[in-house]
Amino acid sequence: MPRISNPSQLTLLQRLENLARTFDVESLSYLCKMLYTHEDVLDVISLHVKMSDIIFHTLTFLEDYDCQTVGTLLLLLSPRTER
Repeated sequence: MPRISNPSQLTLLQRLENLARTFDVESLSYLCKMLYTHEDVLDVISLHVKMSDIIFHTLTFLEDYDCQTVGTLLLLLSPRTER
């Protein structure tokens, strides 16, 4: 477990790990977007959490995620147009 002095950073790392493990794409993408668009927050977090830990969980997610399932549900739910 990484050495973390602030509980909010531990919570963020645990949340990221949980989202990656459960393949919660929507929530994980929102969290990543927030970290990407708010550089100051990412800078503060990087003082307490190793960036390699964050990158590890996101890369593990990308490696294990089945990209063939993307859009399948949307295709089933979208109305069909007849030709």
